[in-house]
Amino acid sequence: MKRSRRAVIRSVSVLPLAGLAGCGVLNSEQTETDQPSQEQTQASAETEPETQQETTEGEPQLQYPGLADRTGNILKEIEWFGTTYFNAISQYKNLSQRLYDTTEYLRRRPELSESDLKRLESTAGEFVTLLEDRLAPHFENSEDFTATADIVFKVKDTVSTIRQFSERGDTDRVKSELTSLRVYIDNVKRTEAINKRFSERPIHEPLLAYATSSKYSKSDPYTFIIAHPETEYVAPVRSRKRHDATLAYLQFNTRLDRRKYISDLENIFGGVSVEKDRTGRGFLAAHPRKADQPTRLIDIQRFASAEAAEQARGTILDGPVSSEGMDELGAYEWEQIHYFQELEVLDPHSGYVVFREGDGMTFNHNGDVIREDSGELGKPVEEYSRDLIGDIIYAYTKRVGPYLVTIAPSMTAWEERDRLDRKPLEPLKKIWFWESLSESESKTESG
Repeated sequence: MKRSRRAVIRSVSVLPLAGLAGCGVLNSEQTETDQPSQEQTQASAETEPETQQETTEGEPQLQYPGLADRTGNILKEIEWFGTTYFNAISQYKNLSQRLYDTTEYLRRRPELSESDLKRLESTAGEFVTLLEDRLAPHFENSEDFTATADIVFKVKDTVSTIRQFSERGDTDRVKSELTSLRVYIDNVKRTEAINKRFSERPIHEPLLAYATSSKYSKSDPYTFIIAHPETEYVAPVRSRKRHDATLAYLQFNTRLDRRKYISDLENIFGGVSVEKDRTGRGFLAAHPRKADQPTRLIDIQRFASAEAAEQARGTILDGPVSSEGMDELGAYEWEQIHYFQELEVLDPHSGYVVFREGDGMTFNHNGDVIREDSGELGKPVEEYSRDLIGDIIYAYTKRVGPYLVTIAPSMTAWEERDRLDRKPLEPLKKIWFWESLSESESKTESG
Protein backbone atom coordinates (compact mmCIF):
# COMPACT_ATOMS: atom_id res chain seq x y z
CA MET A 1 0.00 0.00 0.00
CA LYS A 2 1.10 3.54 -0.70
CA ARG A 3 2.40 5.34 2.39
CA SER A 4 0.07 8.28 1.83
CA ARG A 5 -2.99 6.05 2.07
CA ARG A 6 -1.60 4.24 5.11
CA ALA A 7 -1.05 7.58 6.83
CA VAL A 8 -4.67 8.54 6.14
CA ILE A 9 -5.92 5.24 7.51
CA ARG A 10 -3.82 5.52 10.67
CA SER A 11 -5.00 9.08 11.21
CA VAL A 12 -8.64 7.96 11.39
CA SER A 13 -7.99 4.84 13.46
CA VAL A 14 -9.63 6.45 16.48
CA LEU A 15 -12.97 6.61 14.66
CA PRO A 16 -15.58 3.90 15.19
CA LEU A 17 -14.81 0.67 13.38
CA ALA A 18 -17.95 1.09 11.31
CA GLY A 19 -16.09 3.84 9.54
CA LEU A 20 -13.59 1.27 8.36
CA ALA A 21 -16.22 -1.20 7.19
CA GLY A 22 -16.30 -3.02 3.92
CA CYS A 23 -15.22 -5.99 5.98
CA GLY A 24 -15.06 -9.47 4.59
CA VAL A 25 -13.88 -12.97 5.08
CA LEU A 26 -10.73 -14.94 4.90
CA ASN A 27 -12.58 -18.10 3.95
CA SER A 28 -11.38 -21.64 3.57
CA GLU A 29 -12.41 -25.16 2.72
CA GLN A 30 -12.35 -27.45 5.69
CA THR A 31 -11.84 -31.03 6.82
CA GLU A 32 -11.68 -33.14 9.96
CA THR A 33 -9.37 -34.38 12.69
CA ASP A 34 -9.15 -35.61 16.28
CA GLN A 35 -6.98 -35.00 19.30
CA PRO A 36 -5.66 -36.83 22.35
CA SER A 37 -7.68 -37.05 25.51
CA GLN A 38 -8.15 -34.11 27.82
CA GLU A 39 -6.20 -35.97 30.50
CA GLN A 40 -3.16 -36.20 28.21
CA THR A 41 -3.32 -32.52 27.34
CA GLN A 42 -3.67 -31.52 30.99
CA ALA A 43 -0.80 -33.80 31.99
CA SER A 44 1.36 -32.19 29.32
CA ALA A 45 0.47 -28.73 30.58
CA GLU A 46 1.23 -29.69 34.17
CA THR A 47 4.75 -30.75 33.25
CA GLU A 48 5.58 -27.50 31.50
CA PRO A 49 8.06 -25.26 33.28
CA GLU A 50 6.50 -22.38 35.11
CA THR A 51 9.63 -20.48 36.01
CA GLN A 52 10.19 -17.16 34.34
CA GLN A 53 13.43 -15.84 32.94
CA GLU A 54 15.33 -13.36 35.02
CA THR A 55 14.71 -9.84 33.90
CA THR A 56 17.75 -7.99 32.65
CA GLU A 57 17.96 -4.29 31.97
CA GLY A 58 16.39 -3.50 28.63
CA GLU A 59 14.89 -6.98 28.12
CA PRO A 60 11.27 -7.71 28.97
CA GLN A 61 10.44 -10.54 31.33
CA LEU A 62 9.49 -13.79 29.60
CA GLN A 63 5.71 -13.65 29.58
CA TYR A 64 3.50 -16.70 29.83
CA PRO A 65 6.19 -19.40 30.00
CA GLY A 66 3.77 -22.27 29.39
CA LEU A 67 2.29 -20.57 26.34
CA ALA A 68 5.76 -19.67 25.06
CA ASP A 69 6.97 -23.27 25.47
CA ARG A 70 3.98 -24.73 23.61
CA THR A 71 4.25 -22.13 20.85
CA GLY A 72 7.95 -22.90 20.51
CA ASN A 73 7.26 -26.64 20.31
CA ILE A 74 4.78 -26.07 17.49
CA LEU A 75 7.19 -23.94 15.49
CA LYS A 76 10.01 -26.45 16.06
CA GLU A 77 7.80 -29.24 14.73
CA ILE A 78 6.88 -27.19 11.66
CA GLU A 79 10.57 -26.48 11.08
CA TRP A 80 11.54 -30.15 11.56
CA PHE A 81 9.06 -31.35 8.98
CA GLY A 82 10.12 -28.59 6.61
CA THR A 83 13.88 -29.12 6.96
CA THR A 84 14.57 -32.65 8.26
CA TYR A 85 11.66 -35.01 7.65
CA PHE A 86 12.56 -36.19 4.16
CA ASN A 87 16.22 -36.70 5.05
CA ALA A 88 15.25 -38.71 8.16
CA ILE A 89 12.90 -40.93 6.14
CA SER A 90 15.63 -41.46 3.53
CA GLN A 91 18.00 -42.58 6.30
CA TYR A 92 15.32 -44.90 7.65
CA LYS A 93 14.94 -46.55 4.25
CA ASN A 94 18.70 -46.94 3.83
CA LEU A 95 19.35 -48.36 7.30
CA SER A 96 16.37 -50.71 7.22
CA GLN A 97 17.58 -52.04 3.87
CA ARG A 98 21.09 -52.54 5.29
CA LEU A 99 19.65 -54.43 8.25
CA TYR A 100 17.55 -56.56 5.90
CA ASP A 101 20.57 -57.37 3.71
CA THR A 102 22.73 -58.18 6.73
CA THR A 103 20.07 -60.47 8.18
CA GLU A 104 19.62 -62.28 4.87
CA TYR A 105 23.39 -62.72 4.46
CA LEU A 106 23.82 -64.16 7.95
CA ARG A 107 20.79 -66.42 7.55
CA ARG A 108 22.54 -68.20 4.69
CA ARG A 109 25.72 -68.87 6.66
CA PRO A 110 26.12 -72.30 8.29
CA GLU A 111 27.09 -70.71 11.61
CA LEU A 112 27.81 -67.25 12.99
CA SER A 113 31.18 -66.01 14.20
CA GLU A 114 31.72 -63.27 16.78
CA SER A 115 32.40 -60.79 13.98
CA ASP A 116 29.08 -61.77 12.34
CA LEU A 117 27.22 -61.11 15.57
CA LYS A 118 28.95 -57.75 16.04
CA ARG A 119 28.11 -56.82 12.47
CA LEU A 120 24.46 -57.59 13.08
CA GLU A 121 24.43 -55.70 16.38
CA SER A 122 26.17 -52.69 14.82
CA THR A 123 23.75 -52.47 11.91
CA ALA A 124 20.75 -52.96 14.19
CA GLY A 125 22.18 -50.35 16.60
CA GLU A 126 22.38 -47.69 13.89
CA PHE A 127 18.80 -48.39 12.88
CA VAL A 128 17.54 -48.25 16.47
CA THR A 129 19.46 -45.03 17.17
CA LEU A 130 17.81 -43.36 14.18
CA LEU A 131 14.40 -44.44 15.44
CA GLU A 132 14.94 -43.34 19.03
CA ASP A 133 16.84 -40.10 18.43
CA ARG A 134 15.47 -38.68 15.18
CA LEU A 135 12.00 -40.11 14.54
CA ALA A 136 10.47 -40.95 17.90
CA PRO A 137 10.26 -37.33 19.15
CA HIS A 138 8.04 -36.45 16.18
CA PHE A 139 5.84 -39.54 15.91
CA GLU A 140 5.34 -41.01 19.38
CA ASN A 141 2.51 -40.70 21.89
CA SER A 142 -0.41 -41.47 19.63
CA GLU A 143 -3.25 -42.97 21.67
CA ASP A 144 -3.81 -45.89 19.33
CA PHE A 145 -0.40 -46.39 17.74
CA THR A 146 3.25 -46.25 18.76
CA ALA A 147 5.32 -45.39 15.74
CA THR A 148 8.81 -46.48 16.82
CA ALA A 149 8.72 -48.34 20.15
CA ASP A 150 7.44 -51.60 18.68
CA ILE A 151 10.16 -51.63 16.01
CA VAL A 152 12.86 -50.85 18.56
CA PHE A 153 11.64 -53.63 20.87
CA LYS A 154 11.41 -56.20 18.08
CA VAL A 155 14.88 -55.46 16.70
CA LYS A 156 16.62 -55.31 20.08
CA ASP A 157 14.88 -58.41 21.39
CA THR A 158 15.53 -60.50 18.28
CA VAL A 159 19.20 -59.52 17.99
CA SER A 160 19.70 -60.35 21.67
CA THR A 161 18.04 -63.73 21.17
CA ILE A 162 20.22 -64.45 18.13
CA ARG A 163 23.38 -63.83 20.17
CA GLN A 164 22.10 -65.92 23.08
CA PHE A 165 21.34 -69.02 21.00
CA SER A 166 24.36 -68.56 18.76
CA GLU A 167 26.62 -68.74 21.84
CA ARG A 168 24.80 -71.95 22.82
CA GLY A 169 25.38 -73.42 19.38
CA ASP A 170 21.63 -73.74 18.66
CA THR A 171 21.85 -73.25 14.90
CA ASP A 172 18.19 -74.01 14.16
CA ARG A 173 16.94 -71.40 16.62
CA VAL A 174 19.40 -68.82 15.28
CA LYS A 175 18.20 -69.35 11.70
CA SER A 176 14.59 -69.19 12.86
CA GLU A 177 15.20 -65.84 14.60
CA LEU A 178 17.12 -64.46 11.60
CA THR A 179 14.25 -65.43 9.32
CA SER A 180 11.75 -63.79 11.64
CA LEU A 181 13.81 -60.59 11.75
CA ARG A 182 14.23 -60.58 7.96
CA VAL A 183 10.47 -60.88 7.40
CA TYR A 184 9.75 -58.17 9.99
CA ILE A 185 12.25 -55.71 8.50
CA ASP A 186 10.90 -56.43 5.03
CA ASN A 187 7.49 -55.31 6.25
CA VAL A 188 8.51 -52.15 8.11
CA LYS A 189 10.67 -50.86 5.24
CA ARG A 190 7.85 -50.96 2.71
CA THR A 191 6.59 -47.58 1.49
CA GLU A 192 3.02 -48.14 2.67
CA ALA A 193 4.25 -49.07 6.18
CA ILE A 194 6.47 -45.97 6.33
CA ASN A 195 3.61 -43.74 5.20
CA LYS A 196 1.44 -45.13 7.98
CA ARG A 197 3.96 -45.04 10.81
CA PHE A 198 5.75 -41.82 9.90
CA SER A 199 3.07 -39.98 8.00
CA GLU A 200 3.30 -36.42 6.77
CA ARG A 201 0.10 -36.81 4.72
CA PRO A 202 -1.29 -36.18 7.30
CA ILE A 203 1.00 -35.52 10.25
CA HIS A 204 -0.26 -36.95 13.56
CA GLU A 205 1.27 -36.78 17.04
CA PRO A 206 2.76 -34.93 18.81
CA LEU A 207 2.13 -31.85 16.64
CA LEU A 208 -1.64 -32.27 16.85
CA ALA A 209 -1.49 -32.40 20.66
CA TYR A 210 0.71 -29.29 20.77
CA ALA A 211 -1.64 -27.33 18.51
CA THR A 212 -4.94 -28.09 20.25
CA SER A 213 -6.48 -27.24 23.61
CA SER A 214 -8.40 -29.43 26.04
CA LYS A 215 -11.58 -28.01 24.47
CA TYR A 216 -10.83 -30.20 21.49
CA SER A 217 -12.42 -33.66 21.47
CA LYS A 218 -12.09 -36.75 19.30
CA SER A 219 -15.45 -36.11 17.69
CA ASP A 220 -14.49 -32.68 16.38
CA PRO A 221 -14.06 -32.53 12.61
CA TYR A 222 -10.92 -30.46 12.53
CA THR A 223 -7.76 -30.21 10.47
CA PHE A 224 -4.69 -28.00 10.62
CA ILE A 225 -2.55 -27.11 7.66
CA ILE A 226 1.01 -26.13 8.51
CA ALA A 227 3.32 -24.17 6.25
CA HIS A 228 7.03 -23.47 6.54
CA PRO A 229 7.85 -20.54 4.23
CA GLU A 230 11.62 -21.03 4.27
CA THR A 231 11.41 -24.48 2.68
CA GLU A 232 7.98 -24.09 1.00
CA TYR A 233 6.70 -27.07 2.96
CA VAL A 234 2.93 -27.51 3.36
CA ALA A 235 1.11 -30.44 4.98
CA PRO A 236 -2.12 -31.28 6.85
CA VAL A 237 -2.20 -32.28 10.54
CA ARG A 238 -4.98 -34.47 11.89
CA SER A 239 -5.82 -37.56 13.91
CA ARG A 240 -4.48 -40.94 12.82
CA LYS A 241 -8.04 -42.28 12.98
CA ARG A 242 -9.00 -40.02 10.08
CA HIS A 243 -6.84 -41.10 7.18
CA ASP A 244 -8.39 -38.85 4.51
CA ALA A 245 -6.14 -35.80 4.40
CA THR A 246 -7.54 -34.23 1.25
CA LEU A 247 -8.84 -30.67 1.42
CA ALA A 248 -10.92 -30.50 -1.77
CA TYR A 249 -9.73 -27.48 -3.72
CA LEU A 250 -6.66 -26.93 -1.57
CA GLN A 251 -4.02 -28.94 -3.39
CA PHE A 252 -0.35 -29.20 -2.45
CA ASN A 253 0.81 -31.81 -4.93
CA THR A 254 3.40 -29.66 -6.67
CA ARG A 255 6.00 -27.15 -5.56
CA LEU A 256 4.03 -24.46 -7.41
CA ASP A 257 0.88 -25.31 -5.40
CA ARG A 258 2.81 -24.99 -2.15
CA ARG A 259 4.58 -21.82 -3.23
CA LYS A 260 1.27 -20.14 -4.13
CA TYR A 261 -0.29 -21.19 -0.84
CA ILE A 262 2.59 -19.81 1.22
CA SER A 263 2.64 -16.66 -0.87
CA ASP A 264 -1.01 -16.12 0.04
CA LEU A 265 -0.29 -16.51 3.75
CA GLU A 266 2.68 -14.15 3.57
CA ASN A 267 0.45 -11.66 1.75
CA ILE A 268 -2.37 -11.90 4.30
CA PHE A 269 0.07 -11.41 7.21
CA GLY A 270 2.11 -8.82 5.33
CA GLY A 271 1.32 -6.00 7.74
CA VAL A 272 2.77 -7.85 10.76
CA SER A 273 5.82 -9.36 9.06
CA VAL A 274 9.17 -8.27 10.54
CA GLU A 275 12.44 -9.67 9.20
CA LYS A 276 14.89 -7.96 11.58
CA ASP A 277 16.19 -10.44 14.21
CA ARG A 278 13.65 -13.03 13.11
CA THR A 279 15.02 -16.56 13.51
CA GLY A 280 12.04 -18.59 12.28
CA ARG A 281 8.48 -18.44 11.02
CA GLY A 282 5.59 -20.86 10.56
CA PHE A 283 1.92 -20.67 9.62
CA LEU A 284 -1.07 -22.74 10.69
CA ALA A 285 -4.58 -22.82 9.27
CA ALA A 286 -7.24 -24.28 11.56
CA HIS A 287 -10.06 -25.79 9.49
CA PRO A 288 -13.26 -26.69 11.35
CA ARG A 289 -15.46 -28.40 8.78
CA LYS A 290 -18.64 -26.66 9.76
CA ALA A 291 -20.53 -24.21 7.56
CA ASP A 292 -21.10 -21.79 10.43
CA GLN A 293 -17.46 -21.61 11.52
CA PRO A 294 -14.67 -19.83 9.64
CA THR A 295 -11.16 -21.07 9.14
CA ARG A 296 -8.65 -19.33 11.40
CA LEU A 297 -5.12 -18.52 10.29
CA ILE A 298 -2.13 -18.26 12.66
CA ASP A 299 1.29 -16.69 12.11
CA ILE A 300 4.18 -17.49 14.48
CA GLN A 301 7.34 -15.42 14.19
CA ARG A 302 10.31 -16.27 16.43
CA PHE A 303 12.94 -13.66 17.23
CA ALA A 304 16.40 -13.78 18.73
CA SER A 305 15.08 -12.79 22.17
CA ALA A 306 12.03 -11.55 24.02
CA GLU A 307 13.41 -8.02 23.63
CA ALA A 308 13.75 -8.47 19.86
CA ALA A 309 10.16 -9.75 19.68
CA GLU A 310 8.95 -6.71 21.62
CA GLN A 311 10.90 -4.46 19.26
CA ALA A 312 9.25 -6.22 16.32
CA ARG A 313 5.87 -5.50 17.87
CA GLY A 314 6.86 -1.86 18.18
CA THR A 315 8.02 -1.83 14.57
CA ILE A 316 4.66 -2.90 13.16
CA LEU A 317 2.76 -0.50 15.43
CA ASP A 318 5.00 2.36 14.32
CA GLY A 319 4.49 1.32 10.70
CA PRO A 320 1.53 -0.21 8.90
CA VAL A 321 -0.43 -1.51 11.91
CA SER A 322 -2.92 0.32 14.14
CA SER A 323 -3.95 -0.95 17.57
CA GLU A 324 -7.41 -0.53 19.10
CA GLY A 325 -6.91 -1.92 22.57
CA MET A 326 -7.12 -5.37 24.13
CA ASP A 327 -9.64 -8.17 23.91
CA GLU A 328 -9.80 -11.27 26.07
CA LEU A 329 -9.77 -14.55 24.15
CA GLY A 330 -9.92 -17.46 26.53
CA ALA A 331 -7.20 -17.23 29.19
CA TYR A 332 -5.21 -14.42 27.56
CA GLU A 333 -5.57 -10.85 26.40
CA TRP A 334 -4.80 -10.11 22.76
CA GLU A 335 -4.17 -6.81 21.06
CA GLN A 336 -6.72 -5.86 18.42
CA ILE A 337 -4.92 -4.63 15.31
CA HIS A 338 -5.81 -3.65 11.76
CA TYR A 339 -3.82 -2.80 8.67
CA PHE A 340 -4.38 -2.21 4.97
CA GLN A 341 -3.37 -5.08 2.73
CA GLU A 342 -3.61 -5.44 -1.04
CA LEU A 343 -4.73 -9.00 -1.73
CA GLU A 344 -4.84 -9.11 -5.51
CA VAL A 345 -1.98 -11.61 -5.76
CA LEU A 346 -3.85 -14.34 -3.88
CA ASP A 347 -4.21 -17.69 -5.60
CA PRO A 348 -7.97 -18.41 -5.88
CA HIS A 349 -7.35 -22.03 -4.92
CA SER A 350 -5.95 -21.05 -1.53
CA GLY A 351 -9.51 -20.61 -0.31
CA TYR A 352 -8.85 -17.73 2.07
CA VAL A 353 -10.09 -14.69 0.18
CA VAL A 354 -13.02 -15.57 -2.07
CA PHE A 355 -16.45 -14.00 -2.23
CA ARG A 356 -19.75 -15.66 -3.13
CA GLU A 357 -21.87 -13.71 -5.60
CA GLY A 358 -25.19 -15.30 -4.63
CA ASP A 359 -26.17 -16.89 -1.32
CA GLY A 360 -24.19 -15.81 1.69
CA MET A 361 -23.60 -12.23 0.57
CA THR A 362 -25.21 -9.31 2.41
CA PHE A 363 -25.69 -5.79 1.02
CA ASN A 364 -25.96 -2.46 2.81
CA HIS A 365 -28.39 0.37 1.99
CA ASN A 366 -26.05 1.61 -0.74
CA GLY A 367 -26.05 -1.76 -2.42
CA ASP A 368 -22.42 -2.45 -1.49
CA VAL A 369 -21.35 -5.93 -0.46
CA ILE A 370 -20.94 -6.54 3.27
CA ARG A 371 -18.52 -9.43 3.48
CA GLU A 372 -19.31 -12.05 6.07
CA ASP A 373 -16.96 -14.12 8.22
CA SER A 374 -18.17 -17.36 6.66
CA GLY A 375 -16.61 -20.80 6.64
CA GLU A 376 -17.79 -21.75 3.18
CA LEU A 377 -15.69 -22.45 0.12
CA GLY A 378 -16.78 -23.30 -3.40
CA LYS A 379 -15.11 -23.74 -6.73
CA PRO A 380 -13.33 -20.41 -7.18
CA VAL A 381 -13.71 -20.26 -10.96
CA GLU A 382 -17.36 -21.32 -11.15
CA GLU A 383 -19.02 -19.97 -8.02
CA TYR A 384 -17.03 -17.06 -6.64
CA SER A 385 -16.10 -13.54 -7.58
CA ARG A 386 -12.67 -12.14 -6.79
CA ASP A 387 -13.31 -8.51 -7.60
CA LEU A 388 -12.96 -7.44 -3.95
CA ILE A 389 -9.18 -7.58 -3.71
CA GLY A 390 -7.88 -5.11 -1.17
CA ASP A 391 -9.10 -3.88 2.20
CA ILE A 392 -8.42 -3.55 5.89
CA ILE A 393 -7.29 -6.72 7.65
CA TYR A 394 -8.51 -7.10 11.24
CA ALA A 395 -6.58 -9.49 13.50
CA TYR A 396 -5.26 -10.16 17.00
CA THR A 397 -1.61 -10.20 18.00
CA LYS A 398 0.38 -11.06 21.11
CA ARG A 399 4.04 -11.07 22.06
CA VAL A 400 4.80 -14.28 23.96
CA GLY A 401 8.41 -14.51 25.07
CA PRO A 402 10.53 -14.47 21.88
CA TYR A 403 7.46 -15.06 19.69
CA LEU A 404 5.12 -12.64 17.98
CA VAL A 405 1.85 -14.50 17.32
CA THR A 406 -0.89 -13.09 15.09
CA ILE A 407 -4.21 -14.88 14.77
CA ALA A 408 -7.60 -14.76 13.03
CA PRO A 409 -6.98 -12.22 10.24
CA SER A 410 -10.21 -11.29 8.48
CA MET A 411 -11.69 -8.42 6.54
CA THR A 412 -14.62 -8.56 8.93
CA ALA A 413 -14.13 -6.28 11.93
CA TRP A 414 -13.90 -7.95 15.34
CA GLU A 415 -17.26 -6.72 16.67
CA GLU A 416 -19.08 -7.68 13.45
CA ARG A 417 -17.87 -11.27 13.16
CA ASP A 418 -20.91 -12.73 14.87
CA ARG A 419 -23.40 -10.83 12.73
CA LEU A 420 -24.96 -13.99 11.32
CA ASP A 421 -24.35 -16.07 14.45
CA ARG A 422 -21.28 -17.60 12.80
CA LYS A 423 -19.75 -18.40 16.20
CA PRO A 424 -16.49 -16.78 15.13
CA LEU A 425 -14.62 -17.70 18.32
CA GLU A 426 -15.53 -21.40 18.31
CA PRO A 427 -12.54 -22.48 16.18
CA LEU A 428 -10.18 -20.54 18.46
CA LYS A 429 -11.38 -22.46 21.52
CA LYS A 430 -9.90 -25.64 20.04
CA ILE A 431 -6.43 -24.08 19.64
CA TRP A 432 -3.55 -24.22 22.15
CA PHE A 433 -3.55 -20.54 23.06
CA TRP A 434 -7.15 -20.53 24.32
CA GLU A 435 -6.42 -21.90 27.79
CA SER A 436 -3.77 -21.09 30.37
CA LEU A 437 -0.80 -23.43 30.10
CA SER A 438 0.78 -22.47 33.41
CA GLU A 439 -0.61 -21.59 36.82
CA SER A 440 1.59 -18.50 36.86
CA GLU A 441 -0.09 -17.10 33.73
CA SER A 442 -2.82 -14.70 34.72
CA LYS A 443 -5.68 -13.46 32.58
CA THR A 444 -4.91 -9.91 33.63
CA GLU A 445 -1.34 -9.94 32.37
CA SER A 446 -0.93 -7.97 29.18
CA GLY A 447 0.95 -9.39 26.20
